[in-house]
Amino acid sequence: MKRVKSENEGNIKRDLVDMRKKLYPKSVSLDRYTFNIKKSRGGLTDIEFILQYLILCNPDLYKKCIGNNIIKNINFLAERNSKLKELYKLKDNFSFLKKIELLNQNIFNNTLPNIVEDEKRFLIFAKKLGLKNKDEFLKKTKSTATFNQNLFDKYLG
Repeated sequence: MKRVKSENEGNIKRDLVDMRKKLYPKSVSLDRYTFNIKKSRGGLTDIEFILQYLILCNPDLYKKCIGNNIIKNINFLAERNSKLKELYKLKDNFSFLKKIELLNQNIFNNTLPNIVEDEKRFLIFAKKLGLKNKDEFLKKTKSTATFNQNLFDKYLG
């Protein structure tokens, strides 16, 4: 706790951005992969870094957030700060990406966090997620990633 209180926002931001750069996938656009659910820009890792930043920059919240799951922490932060209402959208995006990740693992037995570019898979993802077709799935995935990227850039860019 002392360490969290002693850090300034600039150092926190710099350290998180440096860590995030090390995690960016090297081959996202190569071969058959279109999107790494965890590590691509706008993926699950960006959501986690946004939350880490918001929590670490407010030491009083740190104690209350430690040990909670991501959804609980997003709700906690959004409820306590009217400037963070965009986090509710981030929570929806997190849930959407986690559903894709779980579908990818369970239906296609794919332990990698990559969405493989395949018409049939896109259609299955769409149907399982309650979307009309593969185009709607791709559009929602892209808009989700874009929102997450923009929010990451807002806080850490």
